[in-house]
Parts: sequence; structure tokens; C-alpha cells
Amino acid sequence: MCMANGAAQLEGHEDLYQNNLCVLSEGGDYASYNEPHISLPIMGNNDVYVLSEDDVGAVGVNGVAVADFQNIYPGVDDGSTVQLLEDWEIIIDKARALLSL
Repeated sequence: MCMANGAAQLEGHEDLYQNNLCVLSEGGDYASYNEPHISLPIMGNNDVYVLSEDDVGAVGVNGVAVADFQNIYPGVDDGSTVQLLEDWEIIIDKARALLSL
């Protein structure tokens, strides 16, 4: 899991989880938060990588597949993707770019 938020979200005071890179060793939720909720944490543009092709469709948010979650809650996790990590060089290149190396 990459983002777990146990705090209640109040409208206008939501936690942000955006523009992150996450590598999961297996499928499951990449993000979770407590329910019931008044407001949802604001997520988006997160790159989630998995090590197995079988896990690409198995990654979710609170038990709902990422693509389905994005359709159910537009504006809450827009732009986040789940991809197969075919080569660790992808992660290394992103780190180099982030660190301007």
C-alpha cells in the first residue's frame, strides 16, 4: 500500500496524495481511507507499478479497481495509472530526473 489515511476528511481540508510513484510487490489497494467519509482525500496523477501482469487489474482504492474508482468518483483520483514494471530502469530514470542527475 502506498497511501493509507485514517484521518477523517472535512470538506475544504482534504489531504492530498498526488504525483507520486508507487511500486507494489503484489496486487491489492494502493490507497485506502476510513469510511464513512464526509469528503475524500484528493489523489491523482500517481504512477503505480506492479511486478506481475496479473496484478495490473487487481490494484485498487478501498477495494475498488482504480479505473472503476476513477469512474465512480471523478476528480478524486484522476490521472493515476497502474502499469507493469517491466524494467527497474524506469524507476531509476524517474529518480534521476527528480534529483536532476
